[in-house]
Amino acid sequence: MLFFSPDPQPIPSLIPELETSALTLLACIYFPDPITQPPILPTSASAVIDFWTSWIFQESARRTVLFAFYLAQLYRLVQGEKNLVCDGKLGLVHSWYLSAHLWGAQDPDEFALVWNERDHFLVKDANFGRVLDEAGAGDVDVFGRMLLVSYLGREQASAWFLARGDVL
Repeated sequence: MLFFSPDPQPIPSLIPELETSALTLLACIYFPDPITQPPILPTSASAVIDFWTSWIFQESARRTVLFAFYLAQLYRLVQGEKNLVCDGKLGLVHSWYLSAHLWGAQDPDEFALVWNERDHFLVKDANFGRVLDEAGAGDVDVFGRMLLVSYLGREQASAWFLARGDVL
């Protein structure tokens, strides 16, 4: 992958392109607010399929934008750029679902079951407070693990998982 190439010369020109693409996608994304109640899952089978399909698109887009800005900021940090500001949210107002169960649902029926019966954690602006207090290790998917390590540091994240009977 070019981003991790030992020759860093072509990468600076790609960072603005990455950010521009992410900003374009950003205009298409709905960011749920953790303060409001999650939407009620529709009852008809076709509406559940539509809800599931929309959720997959929206969550994929939310994670793509977040990761694009994360990667751009990480690149700047590794390159030793000066005066980087860390606001904890990459300069974005964003939210995403931390739920290995929702993300792992293989079909609309499994998704509906998980949506109705499992807690799904909405992380807004890198506020992991509720996750750290209430989530189990099995609630956290790979993306969530990556961001938890970035947020807490490897040692603290590892201890958090260990306290919940799992390893990072």
